[in-house]
Amino acid sequence: MWLRTLLFFVFLKGIAHAQEIASPEVIAAGSRFVELPGPDGRAPRGLTIWRAPSTPGGVLLPTIYVADGARGVYLVAARLRGPIEARQMPPVQVIGMDPHPHDREDEYGKIARARYRAHERWVIESVIPWAERVARADPQRRVIAGYSNGADFALAMAGDHPDLFSGALAHS
Repeated sequence: MWLRTLLFFVFLKGIAHAQEIASPEVIAAGSRFVELPGPDGRAPRGLTIWRAPSTPGGVLLPTIYVADGARGVYLVAARLRGPIEARQMPPVQVIGMDPHPHDREDEYGKIARARYRAHERWVIESVIPWAERVARADPQRRVIAGYSNGADFALAMAGDHPDLFSGALAHS
C-alpha cells in the first residue's frame, strides 16, 4: 500500500502541484553525506541521505535507493517533502548513491557488464547493509530509483533482484 501511495504522490501530486516542490536548498539542508568504500576497491563513493522531516531517528523508514547521489535525492525528495509534511503520505528516506564520475554510463547499463556488476554488488553488499544498520532503513520496504541512465539501472536492479526491492521508480 505504501508503494502505491508513494507512486501517486511522486507522479501526480508532486507534478500537479509544482508549488509544493521543495527547493534544492531545503532538501540539501535536510540531508547528510557519508562516504563508503567504492565498488571493487576503487575510490570512496558518496551517499546522500535525506530523511523525512520530523521523523524520529530510531524509526525504521521505507527507503528509496536512488542513482546519481544528491541530484537523485533532490528529484525524489523535493516532490515527497510536501505530502509527507502535510501527512498525506507516510515518511520515507531517500539514499542517493554517487556513480563514478567517468563510468556512470557503464555502471548503470548492462552493456559494460563488468562495471555494472561491480556497481550492482556495491549497492547490494555495501550500501543496503550500511543503510539498514546505520540509517535505519526498513529491510522490508526498499525501492530502487533513477533517472536517465539511472532509470536503466533501477529497472535492471528491480528485475534482477525482485526479492530485494518492493518497487522501482524510473524517470527518463
